[in-house]
Amino acid sequence: DEATIISTITEKIKQSGSYIIIYNLRNNKLGELEFDFRKDPEDICILEDESTTDNTSLYARQDRINTNPTTDFSLRAYCSILFLRPKMQIFVRNKKVKTKLIKKSLSKTLVDAYKPQGVEKPQKIVFGFTAQSDNYGIMMYYRNRLIRSYVRVGYQLKPNSMGTGVVGIIECNYLTPTHNKQDFDYNKQYRSTMFALGQKLNDYWNEKCGDQEVSPSVVSELVPDQLWVQCENPDCLKWRKVPGNLAAEDLPENWYCKERAGGRHQTGIPLEPSP
Repeated sequence: DEATIISTITEKIKQSGSYIIIYNLRNNKLGELEFDFRKDPEDICILEDESTTDNTSLYARQDRINTNPTTDFSLRAYCSILFLRPKMQIFVRNKKVKTKLIKKSLSKTLVDAYKPQGVEKPQKIVFGFTAQSDNYGIMMYYRNRLIRSYVRVGYQLKPNSMGTGVVGIIECNYLTPTHNKQDFDYNKQYRSTMFALGQKLNDYWNEKCGDQEVSPSVVSELVPDQLWVQCENPDCLKWRKVPGNLAAEDLPENWYCKERAGGRHQTGIPLEPSP
């Protein structure tokens, strides 16, 4: 009953935090819940409509071509990149989300800049390659929060492999997000930004790959330039840069700053300023 739910929430959040309960779910035409809780016991997914006859999904955004980034339908995947600089812990179905320091997760990284009209300072754009086949495009944040993910621009809008695997990351604090925080107001400033991002992504591709296509299998073999790990202590949550001689598989499932100084998973990870 309602009293039991409130009591459970109060006990779980204790001194801080938020606890979200999903209820009053609707059913689709087949009588299934609009969210899929069975596909992954540790995730909540948007239910895919299997009645579609083409190769696209109803949850795919219209600005993408034949691809479905996991952030479009997976709550866990979406929460992992929700913040540009993650400083909190997020749990989905009682399982902690492995947040990603997305700017530090790319290979062949290059930092560019864009000077919007009427904005005092140039805005930094980080370009790089990701090994994830569908999760590429422009990531647009506003005051640290993700607004639009994997937006295809420039070469990525062509029916070939040019631009495949390229991720661009920009914090657009000069734009105005819509009320639901899922898009920006479609005004002149926004259109100019998207045009500039397309040009700069093309420039990045030409510099790294030349004016030619590259097989997605080649892109999938790239590894990030840097590896960062976040302390699991809820009172810390600092990010540390992992030395180049270590790989992700060398780290424990749950890493703590105290493990910098000895033990089976000694890393020698130095104290780093906020990335």
